[in-house]
Amino acid sequence: MVEVYAIQLLPPEDFELVHQQMLGFLPEEARERFARLSRGADVQRSLLGELLARFLIAKRTKISCKEIVFATGPNGKPELQGSTDVHFNISHSGEWVVCALAPFPIGIDVERLRPVNPGLAERFFTPFEFASLQALQPDERTEKFIELWTLKESFLKAIGRGLTRNLNSFSVEPVGEIFVISGDDSSGEYYLKLFPIDTGYRMAVCAPSDDFCERVTKIEVDWLLKGLTKKD
Repeated sequence: MVEVYAIQLLPPEDFELVHQQMLGFLPEEARERFARLSRGADVQRSLLGELLARFLIAKRTKISCKEIVFATGPNGKPELQGSTDVHFNISHSGEWVVCALAPFPIGIDVERLRPVNPGLAERFFTPFEFASLQALQPDERTEKFIELWTLKESFLKAIGRGLTRNLNSFSVEPVGEIFVISGDDSSGEYYLKLFPIDTGYRMAVCAPSDDFCERVTKIEVDWLLKGLTKKD
């Protein structure tokens, strides 16, 4: 089954109080990598994403968080080294960091709603998708644009292509509460689902199975740190 987790960023002053504690749960290489980064929200997003993934993988595999080794696929997609039955994917935007876990390749994308240049839809979406957006009222287009973007991005992340492939090279079509891919004959069958996470955000998950969890599991930072302490 596809599991989906989310964690909300701490206020900057609270993050400073636990920053060093968070680094202590990482192996030396990862600590050094994060130590070279400047402080700020981007660092917290990246750090929470890595810790959340390590914690979830440790629960699944019984491997210590510090002993988990990440590798990268042919197109740079992070993966668990040496494993073929534990897959994960991370995304973050604004105040949220999300992680999907499954026994098969998985993709997840979260985006904060924000003003969108109308020309982007014509550039990145198929003619049918662009026409569908144009048929909406102006105040609906931003929400639908971000929804479509997250769905497409989650598919590209699931197949390990990221933005190395054009978003207008395939279409996303609804089938009930699930979405499917059309116009793509090379990647196999994939299913996509939108998950509610927070007002002002949209999130999508893609997998080669429609066995999705019912809802997102939201985790507090304090709870994660306590869990990591037990796993350390």
